[in-house]
Amino acid sequence: MKDLFYKNAELISRIEILQSNINYQRETAAINDIFWIVTNMPGIIEKIANNNNYFASLGLVINFDLLASTLADVLSAQKNEDFITCSDVLNTHLKPVLLNVQGLISGNEDIFENYFDYNMQRLSEKDSVLYSQLRDSDKYHDASPYKDDIYMIENSQVGYATLAVASGTDTLRLHSFSNPMISSRDFVCDFYNPSKSDYIIFGLGLGYHCEELVAKDSELNIKIIENDIGIIELAMTYTNMNWYFNNKDVEIIYDPDFKELGKAIEDIADKLIAFHRPSVRRIKNSQIVDIIKQLWVREDSAKMQRDWMESNFLYNIKSCNHNIDSIKDDIHGKNVIIVAAGPSLDKNIDLLKPKHEDVVILALSAVCRKLVDKSIDMDYIVVSDAKPVMNKQFEGIESLDVPMLALSTTSKKVTKMYSGNKYLMCQSGFPLAEKYARDNDLELFETGGSVVTFAIDLSVRFGAKKIVFVGLDLAYTDNKNHATGAGVEKVAVMGEEILVEDVNGNMVATNRPFDMFRKWIEKRIRQDDVTMPIIDASEGGAKIKGAELHTLEEVMDSL
Repeated sequence: MKDLFYKNAELISRIEILQSNINYQRETAAINDIFWIVTNMPGIIEKIANNNNYFASLGLVINFDLLASTLADVLSAQKNEDFITCSDVLNTHLKPVLLNVQGLISGNEDIFENYFDYNMQRLSEKDSVLYSQLRDSDKYHDASPYKDDIYMIENSQVGYATLAVASGTDTLRLHSFSNPMISSRDFVCDFYNPSKSDYIIFGLGLGYHCEELVAKDSELNIKIIENDIGIIELAMTYTNMNWYFNNKDVEIIYDPDFKELGKAIEDIADKLIAFHRPSVRRIKNSQIVDIIKQLWVREDSAKMQRDWMESNFLYNIKSCNHNIDSIKDDIHGKNVIIVAAGPSLDKNIDLLKPKHEDVVILALSAVCRKLVDKSIDMDYIVVSDAKPVMNKQFEGIESLDVPMLALSTTSKKVTKMYSGNKYLMCQSGFPLAEKYARDNDLELFETGGSVVTFAIDLSVRFGAKKIVFVGLDLAYTDNKNHATGAGVEKVAVMGEEILVEDVNGNMVATNRPFDMFRKWIEKRIRQDDVTMPIIDASEGGAKIKGAELHTLEEVMDSL
């Protein structure tokens, strides 16, 4: 019965994979799926038929004539390469029967394999450190913040083991109850990047997502970080870990104090870090969770814009009529004022006119309309967002005679509609831009995830005499998120608001994206190439450590 259970689970998963491949019109993969199904389906139906009395005694009446006709329909659809009909027949007629069979077997039989001894033997040959830690797991678990949690291994609907953890009154499921293999496949497809060879995964769970990544590309270097020894022990007990043992470039690290995770975050460089989010939600160290959630903001933003970035890039390298390096002398040795759209801008915006001859004003895209309305001269408009909706910021002012500094992945709707000169800027971390910059001997810039962080990096690299922030609140000053009349869309907020110190020493509400940008700026202005004064003249918002605080009036009087 156990053999039927696991073969059945594999067949159900293959039907679901077939559906996905058909949806994405991956015909070669679909043909392989159908071949596997029609090859293995008769044997599984035969096993079910051989145990028909068992299932009948539990109340399941199976229509074998229907199953026979289903197989015939699948074979016919296979011959005609009618993939949609094939999938529909399997999902409508066969899959429900298989799920009923799985439910009865798992509800009446002990079907879980215990792999612990086998896995430990192989672990002793691969990783003596982890082997010793698991051998003495009771000692580590007693010192763990998870020692009072209750682990619950369950059967998923398909049949593979799934895991839930109860902590106090809360229960968290670490894998799908439907089909953990398929959900892990989707997770890996979402974060896998063929240009990366080094991966860090936080959160082992039962290893399904890690196994899927290895299956997708067996040549990757994968470091799996887990801070609960109990989870590693459960994975070693309830799953076959051959995917791990058979690959010398896959490592599992028990990291109870987050030292390895901290090093991974600090030195991410060319690595890709992926977080198994249910595992993160178990972390009881709020400081670590806060750091990870800030990374999530950047990760989620990149995912949302990923579909547009390549298309934008290919358009912009043709449509931008200048490269950014040609304005370096216009920035070098000048007082650069970066104007953002924060609420405090309403307090001092009029001080920006008339413009001093030794001043270069970099207007972020969201604020340029407000500056036009105030008849304030701008030297450059800085744009970076890949989303098509950003073109709304330029509706009615698309004929401005102000040069635009456009990140290579800026929305092509913006660069297409704007009639002024456009200067292309290439960013680190985007492979197409990196290659284009190398091939054309161009400067690469750090984006920091925001147009303002990008503008700061530009000003530093081009040798500004002084960098001044205006309207850079990065917080909800006076319970507002932008200046009156600024052309910004609603700021995306991830999770709850958080409190940070403001420029006056009080506490002010902000969100995780804003806070992430603030911390990026603080880190950037501590770097060795920042030899010029950094002045925050926003007169409101979050305090940026390392920036001198002055009013804009004081700044303008000193020029």
